[in-house]
Amino acid sequence: AHTSLVEICVDGQPNYFDHHLFDASEKQSRKLPRRVTLYSDDLAVTDLAAIHRMIKALGHFGFVRIDGKVTNGRFTFLEATPDAWLLPTGQFAQGFMLAGWSYEDVLREVITTAALRTPHRRANATRPRDDS
Repeated sequence: AHTSLVEICVDGQPNYFDHHLFDASEKQSRKLPRRVTLYSDDLAVTDLAAIHRMIKALGHFGFVRIDGKVTNGRFTFLEATPDAWLLPTGQFAQGFMLAGWSYEDVLREVITTAALRTPHRRANATRPRDDS
């Protein structure tokens, strides 16, 4: 699995997200002078391990964006988004593009991982009976 850690920064307000959420309104309106950068600090080893355990526990579903906040070097989980915005301007694609991937590489990897997913059975599907 490929991962990329990014940080959303508000120009001129380095502590903006200490007291604000990156909410749906801002994601749609884009009023803040913000940018996406590669996260340059190391996450605590225990936090990174916990993120990987959570992904493994969720099972294979393609791709996911995990949102959180790092405070004093510790990661606080906010949400997992399995339907992240995939345009080249979105944080998901930007994370990989800032790390050197082309946008086409990002889409190729999303499609490849989705194709590897084991289909789920419908919840109301009947199981074959074993009458032996």
